Amino acid sequence: SSFQLIGDGYAKDSWNVYFCGDKIAGASPSSFQLIGDGYAKDSWNVYFCGDKIAGASPSSFQLIGDGYAK
Repeated sequence: SSFQLIGDGYAKDSWNVYFCGDKIAGASPSSFQLIGDGYAKDSWNVYFCGDKIAGASPSSFQLIGDGYAK
């Protein structure tokens, strides 16, 4: 009953976050939010197409456009 589609292939329920039906290990559903163009973040990590981006800071991560982010 808590399952919801977020967009760009992402979904979540009360316990997990998913990308295209696969669980994203360690993602926090309570803080998970879509950035756009396949990017998303939670309080601790940034993701692209469901994969964690190593070293990316969720507090400063920005989508620039045309497939670029910083």
